[in-house]
Amino acid sequence: MSSGGLAAKRLLISKISSNIFNQGYNPSNTRSGRKILNKKPSSISIGSYYPPDELYESSKFKHFRDKFKDMKFQPVDFEEIDRLQKVDALRRRGKGAPKKETEKRHGKKK
Repeated sequence: MSSGGLAAKRLLISKISSNIFNQGYNPSNTRSGRKILNKKPSSISIGSYYPPDELYESSKFKHFRDKFKDMKFQPVDFEEIDRLQKVDALRRRGKGAPKKETEKRHGKKK
């Protein structure tokens, strides 16, 4: 067997494996930007995707509810109701957050 036949088979196998594993086929072994392009985007580009904190905070339900304070119509925050029910259920089972200390006890610790 000649080495030319083995080299051709090696190229064919690398081409097939690059198709199977979704990698780039580069028989001449030249440099390409594939490594950089396949990287996850940096935090700088991702950070500009999200809105600023002020805009995010103003879009919350409590700010929406404040606009209807003087009206008969009061919007219902179902997520808040669910959260309060969950906290209540945890507290009944003894799994809730501990009670805050009173000032008398807090003063004794110092």
